[in-house]
Amino acid sequence: MSIEYTWSVKSVFLETKGSTEPTITQVTKEVEIEVPGYPDQVPILDEEGNPTGEFETVENPHTIKKEVVETKTEGSEEVELEKFVQSINVRITGTKGSDTSYIDTTAHLYHNPNNSYTAYDNLTEDQLITWAKAGLGSGVIESLENQIEREITPENIVSGYVPWGNND
Repeated sequence: MSIEYTWSVKSVFLETKGSTEPTITQVTKEVEIEVPGYPDQVPILDEEGNPTGEFETVENPHTIKKEVVETKTEGSEEVELEKFVQSINVRITGTKGSDTSYIDTTAHLYHNPNNSYTAYDNLTEDQLITWAKAGLGSGVIESLENQIEREITPENIVSGYVPWGNND
């Protein structure tokens, strides 16, 4: 028997201003870094360029090149909206037979200027759940469902002995 997951909206947080999703880019560039070197003994030369037999200590710095990754965030803008849904508090419930467990979580949203704006009074619970799922992303949803599954079916949790532990 598999676990059936249901979603419900607990509440929404409304704002009169929203923000567009920022564009995040990573730029790799090469930089030169001057590193102090080890001191060297250099002969002192006379006016004619001949060694005097004396030495002076000088630093021998060198330059290394290194790749650096910079993350830039651009393009997030604040926009005026009426009753913009900034975040959605949802409950994900897992049911397997008579066993049930749930997790409450919050999905934070951005205003997408390329989509049509839906007035708050015209929103449905199904639409809010669709937005919440998109806001959380499949990786987070999978993690939350796995947590619910562990709570419903603890016998599936693998445990064992480790060679370095106290296995009494």
